[in-house]
Amino acid sequence: MHGTRAAPSRPRLFCLPSSDRLFATIVEEIAESLTLQSTRELEDVLRPMYPDISVNRRELEGEPTPIWYVYRERTFPAHPGQAEEG
Repeated sequence: MHGTRAAPSRPRLFCLPSSDRLFATIVEEIAESLTLQSTRELEDVLRPMYPDISVNRRELEGEPTPIWYVYRERTFPAHPGQAEEG
């Protein structure tokens, strides 16, 4: 096995807000048809439907499966019990 590397595993997607099941279903269905080589690839395909989409990779060393957070809006709202800054 000299000079070969295992193919990177497909990222696991976490869609936010998690209460929007339709959004999660659309993201998962579209992701199935893509190579998912970059977060930008997924953002570009989803942007016509969700102009404020943001896809971010979690960067933890040694994680066997990449984790991507898919935000319907660029910024996720504060937790209801969390005080707003300002």
